Amino acid sequence: MFKRIFIILFIICITVSAGYTNESNYSAGLSRLERAWLHKEYKNDDDEIRISRLEEKVFGTIHELDLKSRYIQLREAFDAQQRMKAKSDKSFFGGVPTSIPISVYDLYRGY
Repeated sequence: MFKRIFIILFIICITVSAGYTNESNYSAGLSRLERAWLHKEYKNDDDEIRISRLEEKVFGTIHELDLKSRYIQLREAFDAQQRMKAKSDKSFFGGVPTSIPISVYDLYRGY
């Protein structure tokens, strides 16, 4: 008897909790993109809304493709952004001023 009640309560808890979170194939990836570009996660929204919000932010428009293609486009844009950021961090002048202040330059020239 106790075992049946426990199983029923367990199933009810899982069913109820599943309604409050969006555990889709894209959930973890969308959360990462939302944190990077929107600085907030929208886990309770469905994938269509989350992807549309990200597309509007990144591309300025919402695409009319299937969800998988739209998600792949967002991931590719994110990956390209990360590669550009990593490349600029490794550049020769990354983080180093490329001009000399006028006062130091004048001292060098002997003025």
